Formats: sequence, C-alpha cells, structure tokens
Amino acid sequence: MKIGTSVKLISFNGTLNTESDCSPSEDYWKLIGCKGQIVQDPDKKGIYSPFSDKPRLLVQFEKNVRALGLECHNSVENSLWILESDLSEI
Repeated sequence: MKIGTSVKLISFNGTLNTESDCSPSEDYWKLIGCKGQIVQDPDKKGIYSPFSDKPRLLVQFEKNVRALGLECHNSVENSLWILESDLSEI
C-alpha cells in the first residue's frame, strides 16, 4: 500500500471482537467497517511504523475517532496505526 490509498478496516489486531479486558476508550473494534486513507506521519521517515514488529500503517479515518470515545493521540487528526493485515484496499 502507499500514501493516499483508500482502505476499509476489516478487523483490529487480527480479530473481529473486542477483547474482554478492553477499556471503552481503547475499543478500536468500533471502527471495523470504517473507511480511511493511508497518510504519512510528518514525524516519521517512512509510511510504516517504527515501533511495531508487524507492518502498521497510519490510517486517517473518515469518522471522528474521538467522537466515538476512543483515544487518538497521533500527529495526524483521526489517525491510528493499523496492522496492514487489518486493512482492505478499496
């Protein structure tokens, strides 16, 4: 995938269901089915996250992530680092 690619979240961390011990502010499974776009983090050199052993891309969602009660503290508004395997290109 590359910057600008439109994607849909098909799972989160490889699963379809919220983890039993998940706090409401980290229930990112609420975003399954939502669309977004691959974006570049202005603070990073490449498009893949430097902190994950699996490929993660920064996805800027069409929905307001904070309005859903979810934590979102990346430098790009409404964006989360998502496993590439959790995304479907649209």
